[in-house]
Amino acid sequence: MASPRRPQGLWLKRTLIPVCFTLGVICLGLVLLGFTSDLSFAVFRRPAIAAGFLIVGLVMLGLAVVYAMQLRYALRRRASRR
Repeated sequence: MASPRRPQGLWLKRTLIPVCFTLGVICLGLVLLGFTSDLSFAVFRRPAIAAGFLIVGLVMLGLAVVYAMQLRYALRRRASRR
């Protein structure tokens, strides 16, 4: 017996929103810890590493916001069809 099909786009976005948000916050937090702590996170004081984590963090937070807005629009559009 075949299982009912899920809308893959909505399911994927619902899955990726918390992953992107969490990764973005962790990356930005590691950079912040690198500049505020003494020795434990000193590797994050290197400009290349700090810039890389900063860029990845901001991109992931941006993707989380974009996916959340797309999901909100898709759910509203689906609700208005019914």
